Amino acid sequence: MKTSIWVMIAIMLIFITVMIGTLLFSRYLLSVLTANNLEYIVEYSPVGQYFYFLYIVTALLLITWISLILIKHGLTKIIYLFFGFLVVVVLFDFFLYLLPPLITIIATAIISIYYFKFSGTIGKDLVNIILFITVGSIMALSLGFVLSVILTAVIAIYDYIAVYKTKHMITLVKGLGNNFYLSGITLLAKKETKRRIMIGGGDLIFPSILFTATFLYFSHIAAYFVLFGALAGISYIFIFGKKGKAYPAMAFMGPAELIMLGVYILLTVL
Repeated sequence: MKTSIWVMIAIMLIFITVMIGTLLFSRYLLSVLTANNLEYIVEYSPVGQYFYFLYIVTALLLITWISLILIKHGLTKIIYLFFGFLVVVVLFDFFLYLLPPLITIIATAIISIYYFKFSGTIGKDLVNIILFITVGSIMALSLGFVLSVILTAVIAIYDYIAVYKTKHMITLVKGLGNNFYLSGITLLAKKETKRRIMIGGGDLIFPSILFTATFLYFSHIAAYFVLFGALAGISYIFIFGKKGKAYPAMAFMGPAELIMLGVYILLTVL
């Protein structure tokens, strides 16, 4: 095994926490919307769903392209400011569904100040988990099941190309650093050597989207097949991957999730 068993267990627990947390928060959001006689885009506008899907893919590509240009010209502070703004917006959305407006503003300000000024590695990781759950919940509810499946396939292909072919994702990570806002979860494999294991934010958000959308809009049992696939995909990297080498996690998790989803569908048909 290439990775410490304890680190691997910690990673699995983080994955499960984000995925289950995304599902629970999504169900809570649905209950809030229902109580207020509101509807989410997935419930009434298929056209809106497809536009939202295109918006997500286009935004990811544009943000990546612009970030690479800024890194090339040494303007990483602009990227930090932009993503810092996104952190505040997502935190505000998270608290807005839980707290009254005034308390939401106060809570957002306190957590934002802590996140940017005082949080260490663990503190930043904990806030990032909240951010990932919030983003994943909103996207899962907005996309629905079918588009979440398509998004998983698209991101898996893109992740493979970005790491193994164009390698621009490696340039992006090196340019911004592991402690970049919303970058992901960082674990210290060995404290004395400061060797870190980095799990990208997208590697937590995108599997959670498919898991949540499958649970809410397709089948509860199928969702756990998807969860198993995601854990199997990331486990493969940690067991067989080489230390010090970057791997496109979604290129492993995405296909594993879709294969397990296919297995479930075949079992129900046969």
